[in-house]
Amino acid sequence: MHKITVLLGLLLLPGTPLFAQNIPQTLSQRATAAYKVHQYQEAGQLYDQSVAQAPPKLSDLYNAACSWALAGNPDKAFSYLDKTMAAGYGNLPHLVKDTDLASLHSDPRWAAVVKAAQQNADRIEARFNQPLKRELEQVFADHRQVRAERDSLKSLYGANAPQTLQAEQAVKAADARQLALVLPLLDQQGWPTKQQVGHFGSLAPFLVIQQANIAVQAKYLPMIRQATLRGDLSPFGYLFLQDQVLVRQGKPQLFGTQMVTDPKTGKRVVAPIEDEVHVDERRAVFGQSTLAEYIKLRSITNLVPSVAQ
Repeated sequence: MHKITVLLGLLLLPGTPLFAQNIPQTLSQRATAAYKVHQYQEAGQLYDQSVAQAPPKLSDLYNAACSWALAGNPDKAFSYLDKTMAAGYGNLPHLVKDTDLASLHSDPRWAAVVKAAQQNADRIEARFNQPLKRELEQVFADHRQVRAERDSLKSLYGANAPQTLQAEQAVKAADARQLALVLPLLDQQGWPTKQQVGHFGSLAPFLVIQQANIAVQAKYLPMIRQATLRGDLSPFGYLFLQDQVLVRQGKPQLFGTQMVTDPKTGKRVVAPIEDEVHVDERRAVFGQSTLAEYIKLRSITNLVPSVAQ
């Protein structure tokens, strides 16, 4: 199954009627839920309905292929893979490693799918701003590497060991260097799109800002929101960061992603939410499930909607 969701959500216009108490899951969300509990035929059927809506999401086409492959229907799986390739899918490394599609590898039709994905990848690569892509992918790689080294030392020697503390300083130094590189780029060019620099290149500035102080985070949140709405960033990343900034500012959150400890009970609960009756509509703008479903999915128990105000 493809892990990077293609976001096609639209902003709710002012004056649009909102019905907070009963928001149904989309067909795509229901299909994903069925997939997660290994109900692959049901997932495939729900994706059939979802992609019948115009325009179909690229992620739904791909995930439908995975579901039907797992359900033992290679003809439907290849039909969706053909549509996926026609829509421009070019993540060849993911395609060939995806175990959901392993049953299709011995089928003579598989070679044509791989070839189409390679051709799509070549076309996508030709459109990239290669110098910027390389620079931002290096930021992404460095961000992960220094943290992996720190975490490895922490696991070996403990959090307070000299080796770990030195590695922590290396992380902070790397964060400062990356912030000095990324912020002028954003100020001059705006948020880099996936069409310009690929997925990891577009994600790199978000990872850098995520480590910055709250003033920097708040400044770039509008830019992150727009990048999210056009599909360049993961929706949950934006929702989490927006809520985190608000909670740290002592304000109610918007999407219900942040937890606090209730001073009366000592239990972890959802932090106060602005206009809580409409939280699910705000989440739906970004293609997210309802707050109740989000909580259930993560198996958070003994949870109340918010801390009493």
